[in-house]
Amino acid sequence: MKKIKAVAALFAFAIIASSAKADIFTYHFLLDGGQEVPPVTTTATGSCTVTLNDSTNQVSASCTYSGLSSNANNAHIHTGALGVSGPPIVNLSFTAATSGTASVTNDPLSPAEVTAMKDGDTYINIHSVNHGGGEIRGQVVASLPAVSTWGMLAMAILVGTAGTLTLRRRNASLA
Repeated sequence: MKKIKAVAALFAFAIIASSAKADIFTYHFLLDGGQEVPPVTTTATGSCTVTLNDSTNQVSASCTYSGLSSNANNAHIHTGALGVSGPPIVNLSFTAATSGTASVTNDPLSPAEVTAMKDGDTYINIHSVNHGGGEIRGQVVASLPAVSTWGMLAMAILVGTAGTLTLRRRNASLA
């Protein structure tokens, strides 16, 4: 019974250690015309990675896109829930072509904008000459924060310890 308590304590430590470094949130998502409001019929697609540091309230984004019906003429991060249009909060640098990249590094957000992003109430869209309101859009989808290196180490120790205890118990019952 003491060993089970020790394993439980180690497990609790692993959870605490992994959540102690939860200030960086990384989101990966796709962009397409069907997510625009209203939906846009297009063959264009894209993908983005957004990193939010909720300690410094800074956001970075790196997107690629291709197949726009005309050259890109704007790219933003907006506030707005899924299916809802909202105002732009961050301007992205972009390639003024039918394929390219859009990005921003360490742009400051207000506390309300950080909360909106963590709640899934922000999106990125790429505007084009033919679709001034946006040709492709992707919701910044909430994802779990990454587990820290120490958290991973603690979980590995926990799994190894639990496995060893199980084998010892099994071997003792067979003897």
